[in-house]
Amino acid sequence: MRLQRWVDNWYPLRSTRGVARLVSFGAEPAPVPDALIEQLRCRIGQIPSPPALCPGEAVVIEDGPFRGLDAIFQAYDGEQRVLLLIELLRRQVRVKLPLGDIRRVA
Repeated sequence: MRLQRWVDNWYPLRSTRGVARLVSFGAEPAPVPDALIEQLRCRIGQIPSPPALCPGEAVVIEDGPFRGLDAIFQAYDGEQRVLLLIELLRRQVRVKLPLGDIRRVA
């Protein structure tokens, strides 16, 4: 999809989660060659996506300060973070951690 600077609405693109700003030269956005876009699409298609976690599913924290603790998956918090319940001092506490720091219990 090609956007025209003075005609199209760029707000949805700029407000996309993870987009800090558009690459530009001065006030003009930098054009991206079609070949590069196609290469990126091919790479994305080759990345296996892990199966989704379900609320209430048991996980183990594998990295960070809570390493080794069992937890209960509550929800996704964006694409790369999760909300978990862990037990600390005999209380359940909600924590947000990177998705890559946990592993589903087999």
